[in-house]
Amino acid sequence: MNKKAGTRILIVVVAALWAYNIYRTIQNVQVKNEVQENTINAPLTFAPVVFDKDTFELDLPNKDPFLKNGSFAVQPIQPTTENPSPKPVKKENAPAVTINPQKKWPEITYFGYLKNHQSNHQLCLINLAGKNYRLAVGATKDAVTILQAYPDSIVVAFQNETKTVFK
Repeated sequence: MNKKAGTRILIVVVAALWAYNIYRTIQNVQVKNEVQENTINAPLTFAPVVFDKDTFELDLPNKDPFLKNGSFAVQPIQPTTENPSPKPVKKENAPAVTINPQKKWPEITYFGYLKNHQSNHQLCLINLAGKNYRLAVGATKDAVTILQAYPDSIVVAFQNETKTVFK
């Protein structure tokens, strides 16, 4: 075979390869268009994603994990909400008034609340006179009633007096 025949064979092979590539490209474009038409015309169905919620209780350790033998205790700081007022001046001829002795407000510390999203029920974590309680809004413990609960404070009632206790 001479060089002319080899060149002609190679030209035919290259032309066949180009024709094959062009054919595949056109075929892929047509398939993509058909797939797009099918996805546009197809009805859309969505299944809702359901997550199971789990409840748990936190158990705080009594020992500090970073100290070898040291233990720690959380001591809440009680914010003062009372303003100092001047003492009244006594009059000498004033009649004696008897005042009913009322109980003193117990020491209340608010730590926050836990909320159950399924039943929209929340429990307030409070400390009354050194004891920890989980109470719902409207619940009464030791004559203290929780009226409202917020993330940073609660409104409590004690002997027909209301008071706001902050974290």
